[in-house]
Amino acid sequence: MPELPEVEIVRREISPHLTGRIIKKADLLLPRLMPQNSQKELQKYCGLKIVNIIRRGKYLVLETGSSRSIILHLGMTGRLTVCGGKGSIPRKKLIPEDERDFQAAPRDNPPHTRFIITLETGPKLIFSDARTFGKIFLTGSDWQSHPRLKKLGPEPLNYNPRQLCRLLLPVKNSCSIKALILNQSFLAGAGNIYTDESLFRAGINPLTPACRITGVKWLVLFKCLQQSLKLGIKNFGTTLRDYRRPDGTSGKNQQTLLVYGRGTKPCRACGKTLQKIKAAGRGTVFCPYCQPAYKE
Repeated sequence: MPELPEVEIVRREISPHLTGRIIKKADLLLPRLMPQNSQKELQKYCGLKIVNIIRRGKYLVLETGSSRSIILHLGMTGRLTVCGGKGSIPRKKLIPEDERDFQAAPRDNPPHTRFIITLETGPKLIFSDARTFGKIFLTGSDWQSHPRLKKLGPEPLNYNPRQLCRLLLPVKNSCSIKALILNQSFLAGAGNIYTDESLFRAGINPLTPACRITGVKWLVLFKCLQQSLKLGIKNFGTTLRDYRRPDGTSGKNQQTLLVYGRGTKPCRACGKTLQKIKAAGRGTVFCPYCQPAYKE
């Protein structure tokens, strides 16, 4: 699933092509991606200008100049691109062979297209999603109060580590530290990849009870989380299978991963074998030497 860095890259790369443009037409090709809303409601967005694109956690918000906004969640395999007219994003070479059609005919809809916003005097914003776990929500200008967004925790890159400590501590939850960081109501945007990377950088075992981590260690963890997220953004996101940038290219952050996806391989720090376990219901890789188990 795209995490904060991947969604931020998508936001940055589609924004110049959409901001200031007027929605001419909106087509929902798979209705279940838009719960509790209808095609008729969607048509009320025609004629509105997109004035801003905001990221909140793993969500994107398209703000219009009216009292309406569109919230997008990419799910597991969702992708956004801007193509089919003046102002489109040039398509670059794609890696997977099964997406040759996407490259060969950039003016046509890509495979698994689910939602299209056609802009006046410009291109189309296309939301494609192979596994259809993505979601689209129609809401008012006060999008922060939408049920999906109002429960999100702070943005980890909007505060320095000490400010995050003041906002989020003390922690009384006895769940594992990995489960807590993955909890979007605690902190918004981090998923499995950047949580594993951050815990390794901080030297914290993923099974450590969150309530047992000291204030100093929390400060270290928040610093490491920010380092991991910023590196992900700098490297245009992590492509392991599905994620692509809007121009069709892969991210590069997978080349820098320290532990995620490297179970049974040597630790880059100490050379010992990395272990893969289940933590918080997710596949988790860590170094038992660099991240020793918590002891009472």
